Amino acid sequence: MQKPPMLRHPFRILGHGLAFGGITIAAAIDYLVRIRLPGRHRDYSIRALWLQYWSRWTLRLLHIQVFCTGTPPHRGLLVSNHVGYLDV
Repeated sequence: MQKPPMLRHPFRILGHGLAFGGITIAAAIDYLVRIRLPGRHRDYSIRALWLQYWSRWTLRLLHIQVFCTGTPPHRGLLVSNHVGYLDV
């Protein structure tokens, strides 16, 4: 007889959910204060830097490590492969 897969502890899931919700709210407030209200929302480079900053924070918070192999293309489109049965 096989053992059932180990379930994650419910408090750990709750903690990660609350942390993700908190960082989402903090990012939204930061976007309003730093980008939208000063009128810099049309500058793509500033928005890109803001997005990279908050993406790094979110990955760090959720303990997600990103591994890259190869070199990025000089021309063309870079598309990631979805590994799993459920695509976002």
